[in-house]
Parts: sequence; C-alpha cells; structure tokens
Amino acid sequence: MELIEKDSVLLGRVTGKIFVLIMGIVFIIGFILMNTVFPDYFMTQSNGNAYVDTHIFYASELGGILQSYGDAGRECYVKLSILYDFIFPLQYSLFFASFLILILKKHISLKRQKIILLIGGVLCLTDWFENVFIIIAIIRFPNVGVLPIVAQVMTLLKSALSVFFLVAILISIVILFFRKIKKYSLFVGV
Repeated sequence: MELIEKDSVLLGRVTGKIFVLIMGIVFIIGFILMNTVFPDYFMTQSNGNAYVDTHIFYASELGGILQSYGDAGRECYVKLSILYDFIFPLQYSLFFASFLILILKKHISLKRQKIILLIGGVLCLTDWFENVFIIIAIIRFPNVGVLPIVAQVMTLLKSALSVFFLVAILISIVILFFRKIKKYSLFVGV
C-alpha cells in the first residue's frame, strides 16, 4: 500500500501542471537550439554536412557520411552528442510522457500512467543508444562494422515512439476538447 502511495506521489510530481509547463518551455528552447544553433555550428565543423541522425535511413551510408565529416566534424559530433544529445532525449521523453499523463490523468489508472512513463523511458533509451552506437562508429572509423545497422534500428524506434507520443497527445487533446464541448452544450441546453 505504501509503495502505491509513493508511486502516486512521484507521478503527481512529474505530471503536475507547473512541472509540465517548465518542461514544455525547456523542450521548445532545446528544440530550437537542436534545429538552428547546433546544426549551423556542426555544419561549419563537418564540411557542410548535417548531423547523421537527422536522417531516418542512413545505415548503408554511415561510413561515407563519417568520411565526409572529416576529423574535425567527427570530433565535433562526439562532443555535441555527449554535451547535448544525452540531456535533450531525457528532457523531451519526460516531457512527452508527463504531458500525455497530465492530459489523461483523470481518465486512466495509475498503472496506465506508469506504463506511459515507462514508454517515455524507452524513448529516451533508444535515443541514447542511437547516440552511443554512432559515437562508437566514429571512434572505430573507418571500421564501423554492424554499428550503422544497430544505430539505424535505434533511430527507427526513437522515431516511432516520438510519433506515438505526438499522435497520442494530439488525439487526447482533440477527444477531451470535444468532450468538454459536449458537456458544455448539455450544461447550457444547446
């Protein structure tokens, strides 16, 4: 019984309105940085090439992409990944899960809330593993072996889970919006 109360308190903290609002603001700032400042800086270091994990399918081309980065680009990729691409996945996956739970909190059980939080954790892990496998490929370059395929699988899982959260959030908002309208119309007699 005490464990259930602790779970409930923890979920309450990570799905509170203030927490989700702060995480949303941090997500927007991180998203802007990840799509403007960091790519521009990286491209100056990598001979004009983009971050490899911005492509959905890159496994067969990873060796060539890493070659085109040059030494400075590969070094920059590792530094940016370690400094930023390990923090941002934790933040955005927690934001997606917390926001979805906040929207659905009154309509789903504690067990389902924990499952959503767990799926957010899996999203974070897939992004981290993607980064680790690409970093290892860079370290082992030019002998990347099967690392491009493993990194590609992680990229696809990350993308699928991100789409899952975005679609689930959008559908939940639309459904709850129409429920509110229906409830309001019944209340005012329309």
